[in-house]
Amino acid sequence: MHDTQQLPLTGAQAGIWFAQQLDPDNPIYNTGEYVEINGAIDVNIFKTALERVLTEAASLHARFEEGADGPKQIINPPFEAAIDVIDVSSEADPKQAALRLMQTDLAEPVDMAAGPLFRDILIQAGPERFFWYQRIHHIAIDGYGFSLLARRTAQMYTAIREGRPDNGRSFGSLEDLVKEDQEYRASDQFLKDREFWMEKFADEPDVVSLAERAPRTSTRFRRSTAYLSETALQHVKAIPNWHEAVTAAAAVYVHRMTNAGDIVLGLPMMGRIGSISLNIPSMVMNLLPLRLSLRPDMNFHEAVSQVAKEIRNIRRHQKYRHEDMRRDLKLLGDNRRLFGPQVNVMPFDYALDFAGARGTVHNLSAGPVDDLSINVYDRADGSGMRVDFDANPEVYSAEDIENHQKRFLLLLESAVKDQTQKIGTLNLLLESERLRVLDSWNDTRKAEKQKSLPELFYEQAVKTPDRPAIITENEELSYAELNKRANQLAGMLKEKGLGPEQFAALLLPRSQELAVSMLAVLKTGAAYLPLDPDFPSERITYMLKDAQPACLITTMELSGRMPEDSDAKRIILDDPDTVKTVAAQNADCPAQAECSPLHPAYIIYTSGSTGKPKG
Repeated sequence: MHDTQQLPLTGAQAGIWFAQQLDPDNPIYNTGEYVEINGAIDVNIFKTALERVLTEAASLHARFEEGADGPKQIINPPFEAAIDVIDVSSEADPKQAALRLMQTDLAEPVDMAAGPLFRDILIQAGPERFFWYQRIHHIAIDGYGFSLLARRTAQMYTAIREGRPDNGRSFGSLEDLVKEDQEYRASDQFLKDREFWMEKFADEPDVVSLAERAPRTSTRFRRSTAYLSETALQHVKAIPNWHEAVTAAAAVYVHRMTNAGDIVLGLPMMGRIGSISLNIPSMVMNLLPLRLSLRPDMNFHEAVSQVAKEIRNIRRHQKYRHEDMRRDLKLLGDNRRLFGPQVNVMPFDYALDFAGARGTVHNLSAGPVDDLSINVYDRADGSGMRVDFDANPEVYSAEDIENHQKRFLLLLESAVKDQTQKIGTLNLLLESERLRVLDSWNDTRKAEKQKSLPELFYEQAVKTPDRPAIITENEELSYAELNKRANQLAGMLKEKGLGPEQFAALLLPRSQELAVSMLAVLKTGAAYLPLDPDFPSERITYMLKDAQPACLITTMELSGRMPEDSDAKRIILDDPDTVKTVAAQNADCPAQAECSPLHPAYIIYTSGSTGKPKG
């Protein structure tokens, strides 16, 4: 292909194009990897091999413009790529210097209309140590596309270095890929796939996240990297469908952390099996919602079986784009998501050999992370199983993501060791959290002075004097006002001899006066006996004779309810003489008697349904 060519966008490309238009300067769609090459390589031969491979990859030479019928991609004739060679071997820490260089480049936005969509740098960190860095906009490539470029480059380099013909297979046609995508979108299968997904999500399930706030697209992501222990790796690999087991562990983790039974994870699907895209570096990958139903009484094996069954089910409909699902389900706009955390267990490995020099691949960025992405790499370089937690820094702190990762690995290790365990019993607590729950939170011993109810109330009144303490239909009383009125009434009650080990009966309706009187009695050190004015007269009479209160506090209207033969002193709150006496008392003094915690505070009578009421 030597002439400029115009092609429509595939469904995968269209989703990214429209998303990028919402924020053109956001570099989050820059995807990047680097290959760490250990061994002596010929820089000039490497550049020659890479230039040839980049020429073969048509998607890298595209520009994207908006035409009258929508966006289109313009495939330019292959050009000689500018492959930078940078030497950082003199730096104090060459690898860190190389990583800083890569991260700086990844943060640069790409103009899709102008291009180029990619950049390659060969970074020399020593005589026999190199980092080959590739940054490509996600609209042109996915993770599998990176592997095609890397393998082809290693193959081409080895052939040139060894002086033999390149017998490798060139990449397929991007035009054929676009045609295949258009044929699918015009097919009956497209309609069947749409029907499948609409039926599956007709009930509009809630999307569950580990974040406390609704995630939004950010301009970067936060990564935490860890490795599965050797013992755990052996247990994982002993499971025939270990990919599903890791995915099930992620679902169980979300279930346990949120207590939600309906879990929807994001599951990347390569989408290339049985397609011509199997040999075309391009953007094909789809994100599908994996919906699961989990219960604490299920064992882990049942969860894995459900994951395996559901993946087989949705794989038959994997070509239907998740962007189309969101549109069909009207999940448009900020925070209208189709799934929560994503789980990506990499199904392919890089076995890179540059004429005897070993190449190990490291991912830097796989595109946007709206919420959380759990990426699991099973590399053949002897480093074991790597688990990356990529998170949106807008909603997850560094501590959040590290703790989530540690808990997930604990749960995974426990689950794969014995799949018969109930998922509700799998270990989640970190050692620091276990000590906090079992020791710190249970260490309730305190050396403090015991305080009475009046003392505690008085402290609160000093802290918040103007806040409402009592609210009734007609008015409200502040803490300061309630304290003042209770002090004045308590002063009068003490003058009448009321104190500890005595009772004061309160025959009052539910009102401010009742609350003032209860607090005033407590301030004298005495206990109160509430009497409901709606009680039958016989019950009131019985309670007064049984309790033998020192006084009865009531109103003029209710005083007639008192038995004539009662010895209790009557204090009529609304009697003019009582009002005058109370008003003359010191309102500022707490008026609190010295009393012991063993002194009674109140006396309450039972209903008497099984005999006489008991106080």
